[in-house]
Amino acid sequence: LLISAYYFMHANNELGFAFLFIGLTNSLSNGIGATKNVWGAAQEFRLATLVGIPKIFVPFLVILLTIILTKNVTWILFAYFASNLLLSLLGYFFMKWWFSVKESPDGVEETVRYGKQMTALGFFQIASGQIDQLLLWHFTTPATLAVYALAIAPVNEAKNLIGNIVGVMFPKIATKTEKEVHDTLPLRIRQTFMA
Repeated sequence: LLISAYYFMHANNELGFAFLFIGLTNSLSNGIGATKNVWGAAQEFRLATLVGIPKIFVPFLVILLTIILTKNVTWILFAYFASNLLLSLLGYFFMKWWFSVKESPDGVEETVRYGKQMTALGFFQIASGQIDQLLLWHFTTPATLAVYALAIAPVNEAKNLIGNIVGVMFPKIATKTEKEVHDTLPLRIRQTFMA
């Protein structure tokens, strides 16, 4: 939203609206899109994958259709982030229905406090991970940014791979006793990274 305000102040309405859409829809998508963690904690990996497939293909198809219909960057970004928000909402309500989640007043205060802390920490993590690309995009040419994105792509894929491994391992480890974890974890880590 601050970046959006910056571009509005400098009379660049196209980028101002683009970042406004991103700020409004992406924060909601990330908040309700955390259902992947719930599926993982419940060890419903197959269902998590099936629920996640539309979040890959639908935004791609929406962007493709939007590019065919218009060349306006603002509409393309809006179409992508709006479709992402809609799919996150559908995934959230499906997850609530699947696990029969009901509202409860128990632990609300602690949950809200925890959510605020994680949001604050997440902001700095996201900002530190994106500030280099934002600065390159603003101060250099698009070609420089494209070369940088290609150069850093293998690093990002390695981070995603490690994140997926941790996501699969954590629910299994969390159900074990401390002694079982100490006895089996080193072996499982070696097996995972040698496979």
